[in-house]
Amino acid sequence: MAKGFKAQGARVVMFDDVHDPDSSDPKIRERESDIAREAGIEVVRVSPILAASPDRKRFLCLDHIHMTEPYHRLMAKEWLRVVVSHNKQSESVVPSDGLPAIYFNAATVSARKSEAESVSR
Repeated sequence: MAKGFKAQGARVVMFDDVHDPDSSDPKIRERESDIAREAGIEVVRVSPILAASPDRKRFLCLDHIHMTEPYHRLMAKEWLRVVVSHNKQSESVVPSDGLPAIYFNAATVSARKSEAESVSR
């Protein structure tokens, strides 16, 4: 899927870790990141940030599957950092073909109409 998005000119980004209990093994996460890079995905390292967070023990809900607000707040700030840093690098130029930028994480895909649209909000 990522190769198809890249072929259409989209920027594809994912985190190296989303604190998924099924991906707790660092070797598995590294292999997943290698596969993503081979597909042209930009991998953003958040695993050290997650590991160092003082709220880490509060990330999991009582069901030990879903995440709590402190986790989502931290991850949202990291997504914003990625988007803003890219906007600064590209000087908020709207792609001439109008294709969206695609941002992946292991659980969510979101598409935006243009880089400039996110800056104007």
